[in-house]
Amino acid sequence: MNLSIPLILSVFFIIVIYKLEYQWRPNVSRALWVPIIWLMIVGSRYLSFWLNLSNPIETPESVMEGSPFDRIVFLALNIAGIYILYKRKLRLLQIINGNVWIFLFFLFGAISALWSEIPYVLIKRLFKSIGNPVMALVVLSEPYPFEAMKTVFRRCAYVLLPLSIICIKYYPKIGRAYSYTGELMYRGVTGQKNDLGLICMIFTICFFFGILKRSNWQIQPDNRKVILMDIMFLSMGFWLLMKSNSATSLVCFITGVFIIFVTEFSLFKRNVRSVHVLFFVSILLFFIAQLSFDVKGVVISSLGRNNTLTERVPLWEYLVGMGTNPIVGAGFESFWTVERLKIVKGLYGVVSVHNGYLDIYLNLGYIGIFLFAAIVVTSYRNTIRDLPSNFDFGIFKLTFLIIILLYSYTEAYLAGINMIYFLFFFITMRCPSLSNDSDSPDSASGYVDVWDIERIGKPDGIPNGNRHGETSNRVLQEVVCRQGGK
Repeated sequence: MNLSIPLILSVFFIIVIYKLEYQWRPNVSRALWVPIIWLMIVGSRYLSFWLNLSNPIETPESVMEGSPFDRIVFLALNIAGIYILYKRKLRLLQIINGNVWIFLFFLFGAISALWSEIPYVLIKRLFKSIGNPVMALVVLSEPYPFEAMKTVFRRCAYVLLPLSIICIKYYPKIGRAYSYTGELMYRGVTGQKNDLGLICMIFTICFFFGILKRSNWQIQPDNRKVILMDIMFLSMGFWLLMKSNSATSLVCFITGVFIIFVTEFSLFKRNVRSVHVLFFVSILLFFIAQLSFDVKGVVISSLGRNNTLTERVPLWEYLVGMGTNPIVGAGFESFWTVERLKIVKGLYGVVSVHNGYLDIYLNLGYIGIFLFAAIVVTSYRNTIRDLPSNFDFGIFKLTFLIIILLYSYTEAYLAGINMIYFLFFFITMRCPSLSNDSDSPDSASGYVDVWDIERIGKPDGIPNGNRHGETSNRVLQEVVCRQGGK
């Protein structure tokens, strides 16, 4: 069989899907293509790989140096994102005022160049990592940010999922690989199996969320087509998730589906404080069960792993003992020097911490952990408080916040540029108000909750209907009453 035929057919399939989505006319601007392209790159492999401009053999030195071509690409995308924010009249001081803890986190990261062993590399990585909040703000500053977020992930999934299947089936040199132990790994368009599991976990949860919410509304012809297409891509994503054999992604997928499904019951919609109780009680019961029955060990064993999380605990203990400063760390993303990379790869066959919190500790010490915790606590408190404004958006944010915290226990994705780190900033950041509406409850501070714009906004371009189920007549009536019938 001619190997170009599957690729041509998949490209044709993607074009058809994009054409169908265009006919449904989601309420998003063309500027959204900047974060979409950025996410497609970080969710697969860098352009230097696809253009055959990178070294096929990854060495510690190449990891430290990076690709000049990719650096230019991400710089151009970051500049484009910053330009979009500038044209939308988002000012730096306003952004800092609404995201103080995030600003302090990056500020401390910049100051850490003073004691870093690799200050030049630190500065490069810092500017690259800033792409996460920049792209998150581009999405948040859309007139309908929740619709924009779902559109971003849908358009990424339309490309990455079909091409991953094609690469696994017909291009094994790209879609498959072998671990250092000789185990076959399916990786699709990504760099390794955990990356494939990560993007599939995010996409499948988003498609499940959309199917569940739309099924609660009257099924119109256009709505039916969207649901069928969502089911098709949900099936693709779940098949790839199982092929990736990423235990952490599978556990997070199950957790996300459970939270989204349970919060559909009227108990949680009538009394949003019960959502807060749900998360608190779930965490409490897990720790009680863990102390009594070693639930974590049972779950890990059932996933085909041993109780040391595939020998990660010994790795963590070894990394902690490498002598970094416990207060301030080694510097922003500076722990992995060439020497440490060679030593750890020689002993454990990996070049990753495999724990997001330990990664923050090694790089920024206890101060970094404190700043990260402050970001999480502030975001969780604000989301719980604002659930009445838009229940669906709040549940979406809370679900992925819990998933990110769980995922980071066994994977180190709270650094660099990747899809889950971008999602973390989308969840935790607040966007400055784009209007001077004096009736806005937050106009005095120059901020509105980003879902307030979404809630009042025009539904998804479908006349007399809302295919995402984000705006209810009851909520709209409440808004009209609060605004004095305007």
